[in-house]
Amino acid sequence: MKLLEELTQTPGVPGREHRIRELIRKRCRGLFDQMKVDTMGSLIGIRKARPGGVKHQRGGSKAKPPCVMIAAHMDQIGFMVSHVNDAGFLRVQAVGGFDTRNLFARLVTVCTAEGDLPGIMNPGIKPIHIATQEEKNKVPLINELIVDLGLDGDAVKKQVKI
Repeated sequence: MKLLEELTQTPGVPGREHRIRELIRKRCRGLFDQMKVDTMGSLIGIRKARPGGVKHQRGGSKAKPPCVMIAAHMDQIGFMVSHVNDAGFLRVQAVGGFDTRNLFARLVTVCTAEGDLPGIMNPGIKPIHIATQEEKNKVPLINELIVDLGLDGDAVKKQVKI
């Protein structure tokens, strides 16, 4: 469970998978004969067949060992900051596909050069108690979502770069 938590909590949006790639590389140390990163950023681990081969069930002669490939995504959906307003709220653009209905009151991590900042993502629309029925039924677009870091505008603008 600890490994699963590490894997799901390490930021790795498409094009910025370096942190999750290093975690996987560290956790796989010793499992492969060779590990490399290709030009697309994929982590490739190669383990050569061991001496002795594989015996056929019937004849007992040694067959060529099977070749197995295990493939998985290491990235996750994420966002790029597109605007920081004077109050310190972030507007974002999507990196990857998702359903915006799954993003209400979602905890997010904003990765900056100085370190990670915790935030919460919400629709930047009227609160439910003053919204019309039509507004309540509308699914917000990505450009209507905001990220609140709980900091004032000047502090956010110093730390978060577009």
